[in-house]
Amino acid sequence: MDGRKFEVIIHATDAAACQRLIQSLVTVDVPDGYSAAIQPVTGDEKFFAYNAAMQASDAKYKIYLDEQAVVTDANFLHELLKIFRDESIGAVEVADGIFFATQYDLPWREDLFADDSFGGRAQCVEFKRAGFKVVIGGDWIFCRGDMCPLVTVIIPTFNRPKFFREALESALNQTYRNIEIFVSDNSTDDATERLIQAYLARDTRIKYFRHANFDANDNWNFARSYDNPAAEYVNWLMDDDLFAPTKIERMLEFYRNNPDVSLVTSLRHGIDADGNIIGTAETPFTTTVKISGEDAGHKLLTTFENFIGEPTTVLIRKKFLRDNDLCWHEDERGFFNLVDMSTWLQLLTRGNLLHIHEPLSFQRVHAGIASNWAYTPPLVAIQWVKLLKSAWDEKIFLHTDDDLRRAILGWFSFPALRGLRLPLERNYRGAEVSTLERYFVMMARALSGGELELLPIEYSAQDPVKKIR
Repeated sequence: MDGRKFEVIIHATDAAACQRLIQSLVTVDVPDGYSAAIQPVTGDEKFFAYNAAMQASDAKYKIYLDEQAVVTDANFLHELLKIFRDESIGAVEVADGIFFATQYDLPWREDLFADDSFGGRAQCVEFKRAGFKVVIGGDWIFCRGDMCPLVTVIIPTFNRPKFFREALESALNQTYRNIEIFVSDNSTDDATERLIQAYLARDTRIKYFRHANFDANDNWNFARSYDNPAAEYVNWLMDDDLFAPTKIERMLEFYRNNPDVSLVTSLRHGIDADGNIIGTAETPFTTTVKISGEDAGHKLLTTFENFIGEPTTVLIRKKFLRDNDLCWHEDERGFFNLVDMSTWLQLLTRGNLLHIHEPLSFQRVHAGIASNWAYTPPLVAIQWVKLLKSAWDEKIFLHTDDDLRRAILGWFSFPALRGLRLPLERNYRGAEVSTLERYFVMMARALSGGELELLPIEYSAQDPVKKIR
């Protein structure tokens, strides 16, 4: 028996699936001084094949792996060695035999089970009868592809290496491991590029791109253009925000159990620049609840309360997006301050909303956030009008004259007033403010039965489209 050897044993019944698994195993890091081999075995009876492979192998550490499994941690062999330092532990199991690792050989019960059913459970019993412990491996090992779909996490970043590091680590530390992380960096210096190198060296799930010549709009659109066809879900992570460790795992659980749901959100905490919790975002919900997409969209467009959250908050099932993009309508592509609200409305046309009453993300509040810039509030107020008009024209969420009136009054009560008040407080008188003043007149006429129009937006000399980061 070779005490410094691993052997991965795969019962191969689907050539394509087996080959995908073997390709993914190529990236696994083998501890120094150890060797590793892969042994696909065939035959109709899985546990008979496992026994034959066990007898043929001289490796001390054997890993029996379902061919539909997904490798989620390139360093899992290191983790196994840590566990097997305890010689009383005979085996490590994940998900009833999808992954089963041993440091001692005990025959599989081919006499009891011919197929996958209960094989892992039975082998656990055999090890315990022999006097060994069996431990359950964490999500850092493997999961079956149909049980653990791939999730893309997208992080656009600019000149915030400290915040970015914390955001990246919150994604890497998810209890749900089958993720990839796509980073688009348009920083003016190389601080972020330098710090990410250590992460790239040890975690193959990260894809990093730096475009020092990109402005904010270019960087955002490069990030939103990323589409891995193998990923079923996507979650944006702003480079100053954080995920709670269980965020993706919890949200996927609710998607699985609620096929009528197209949008899963949660409570989120506000944090300051040092990561201290400074409050919890307001929400109309007091418990985990599901409401219809129609009711949720109507509430968004009449109260203007952001009870759904920012891009970081929501896990998106990609099939519900419009052409796999963040928008409700074609002309909202590119720069759009309300890309999150626009996307949530699109998702709510496809299904219901589920709110998890747990804080699963953290929005950082600090001096550098875009909502603090003087020209942002008037642009947001103007773009809310576009969403109102889209809903009214298509009779989605807003169906009656009373619905429209409530929406206009809600607009006057919050985004419009904020759009004028904050620039005034900051002594800002850009062209965006003058545009919003024209919208005040138009919306007042619409309240009295006039036409709801979209007026041309004039920007200040310092174009906010180019400045927003």
